[in-house]
Amino acid sequence: MQEWQEENNSEHGNQQRYFYLGNVQVFIADDYEHQEESEEDIQEDVHQIDLHQMPYVEAMELVRKQVNVLVELKQDYIALGKRNKVQLIIITGRGRHSNRSLPVLQTNVKTLLQTHKMSYVIDSQTKGGQITVTIQDDTHMI
Repeated sequence: MQEWQEENNSEHGNQQRYFYLGNVQVFIADDYEHQEESEEDIQEDVHQIDLHQMPYVEAMELVRKQVNVLVELKQDYIALGKRNKVQLIIITGRGRHSNRSLPVLQTNVKTLLQTHKMSYVIDSQTKGGQITVTIQDDTHMI
């Protein structure tokens, strides 16, 4: 877990607690320890990457890096007692720009997710051009 930091926000007259996850600053509510969470209290933390027209190697590396960042974020939320829903939307496209108009990125992203037993859904409205990954409590880095 990342180390807590505090700063005085003189503009609003309060103190804010936060930690850094990579270069992302994550703020924590002052009274998070005292909140009882209901289904309405679960926050959705949705991230998106667009792999359109990226070379295969770079695209797959970006997927791995982003999944790993979000797995670490989910683990930090768990350590803080939060039940945030963490998702990654991966826009792969449908393969219309590939050599044989086959969905190379989509196929390989699905294989990567299946290999690591990750939960995902393919958006039928985009005809398979978008995959939504849900980072579960027990999801491991890839």
